[in-house]
Amino acid sequence: MTYPDDTAMVGIDPQSWTGRTLLLHLTRRIEPGSNHLDLHLRTLADLISSHPHLIDEPGLRT
Repeated sequence: MTYPDDTAMVGIDPQSWTGRTLLLHLTRRIEPGSNHLDLHLRTLADLISSHPHLIDEPGLRT
């Protein structure tokens, strides 16, 4: 599903989703020299800050 703008995100409660998919997406893309490394690391830090339970999820430690 695609959205023409960010309007759909305005009413979403950040606690209504786990963040697991985003965490997996970001951690798989952390590569030295990547043009997006800074973006991925900052987004990952914000994600963990808002969803600290992700660190304790054993299924994500692969």
